[in-house]
Amino acid sequence: PEADADPRTQAVMTLASTWAGRVIGEVRNSLDYYLAGHPEESLSEIVLTGRGALIDVFDSRLQTELRTPVRVISLDDVARGPRRGVRVEHPHSLAIAAGLAMAS
Repeated sequence: PEADADPRTQAVMTLASTWAGRVIGEVRNSLDYYLAGHPEESLSEIVLTGRGALIDVFDSRLQTELRTPVRVISLDDVARGPRRGVRVEHPHSLAIAAGLAMAS
């Protein structure tokens, strides 16, 4: 619980919460702008990639505030198996590339 945290931990938690609020606001503004110009489109899901997707509870906060299902991308979503010659020790390091591949 936040009340039991030491002052340094509380400061970090406050900073992280402020950051998350700003990022979510920017995502909301970007989506609103896009959807205003494309009224035939709708948003069914948000897929998170990269290191920000690994921040604990960010995905649930984004889902709650934007009222849209959110999931963190898995390389299993875009690849059926390991590619020859590619060794992945940290699968999240390829999340951005995988997310871009999904859009093409």
